[in-house]
Amino acid sequence: MKIYVSTEDKFKNDNRYTGTYLHGKMETEYGYDIFSFSRKKKFETGVHNFTIRNKNDEEVDVTFFLWKAEQPSDWWRGFLIYTKDEKAYRYCLESYRERKQNI
Repeated sequence: MKIYVSTEDKFKNDNRYTGTYLHGKMETEYGYDIFSFSRKKKFETGVHNFTIRNKNDEEVDVTFFLWKAEQPSDWWRGFLIYTKDEKAYRYCLESYRERKQNI
């Protein structure tokens, strides 16, 4: 699986969790924070670890922190980061635990 930012032609709003963003080194590498997955993926609230292919087509481990938004109710909140990005991981884990709504 890959991800695409909204400035790329392959970005698909149907494969996006509205209200979630790239963060940390991943946001820097992709140059933008709004992203979609390359294909439809079903996630529930939680912390999800998996592998994607990055912009250089290398396999990298990522973590997707995901929780429900309070408003609008069909949106989400969360971040997708490189798992090894310790600073981003700490921030995103704290945001997940507190279920922050303004991210």
